[in-house]
Amino acid sequence: MKVVLTIGRDRKEKPYVEALKAVGLDCVVLEPGVAAEPWIHYLDEVRGLVMAGGSDIDPSLYRIPEPPHPTIDEPDAVRDHMERALFDSARAKDMPILGICRGVQVMNWAMGGDLYQDIDAHHEPENTQKKHRQTAYGKARHDVGHHVRLLPGTLLHRIIGSAEEIPVNTIHHQAVKVVAPGLTVNAISVEDGLVEGLEWTPGRFCLGVQWHPECLWDKPQTASSHRIFEAFSAAVKG
Repeated sequence: MKVVLTIGRDRKEKPYVEALKAVGLDCVVLEPGVAAEPWIHYLDEVRGLVMAGGSDIDPSLYRIPEPPHPTIDEPDAVRDHMERALFDSARAKDMPILGICRGVQVMNWAMGGDLYQDIDAHHEPENTQKKHRQTAYGKARHDVGHHVRLLPGTLLHRIIGSAEEIPVNTIHHQAVKVVAPGLTVNAISVEDGLVEGLEWTPGRFCLGVQWHPECLWDKPQTASSHRIFEAFSAAVKG
């Protein structure tokens, strides 16, 4: 069974591909600038969409456009428009969707929400330590960086099971600021209450998380991340 996996120009698809293969899914990998328009045609021969982590979304495209913060990545207009087109089309088809890190931010942006361009600069208290970028203080991507609280009654909580909090990694400097209409928050950071996950409940499976489960799925301490891929796979095959 195949799904589309969107990645950045840095070609860091390996951990995503491995995590998806572990649950019986193959990938059609789309890199901006290589994949040809119209991008939505790539969905014709697959059963799901995964949007991976990567560069920042251009803030001029926000619901309320903003000038770029000094810390923002160089915008990748092709990837922004590619993922927006794929997400909108996959949602219209009720195709299973999984957004990871940047992917959950794309979900929120595409449906009319806004983002913090830089958590440390815009989220109170301002200019705090980079606690959401664990690689900035010596932790590897596969280490646990903090805990998130799962909100009862959400799809994510049902997927994970009875746990109220789970350990995750944290490798981002942007986050959901204004939640888009129609999206439900399913996880928040225990430390500061930032949104860590969203889902679109009318859909068969439309779920995003701010952490990187593709770096955690094969470790006993973070087996909850494997359950996310298992649930996505079940929706794709269902």
